[in-house]
Amino acid sequence: MNVIKNIEKKINQLTPGMIRELDRYLDYLINKRIARKPRKLKQDWAGALKDI
Repeated sequence: MNVIKNIEKKINQLTPGMIRELDRYLDYLINKRIARKPRKLKQDWAGALKDI
């Protein structure tokens, strides 16, 4: 069975309050993923003090 269809069946069994809670949890998961996105380390400061 397709994972999405399985999730849809489970969502259809939830109460409205549980759906709101699920919506908030999904937002949390998405924001958590965005917040942890790795960034490239900047080293533009390297060598800045060589003239001193």
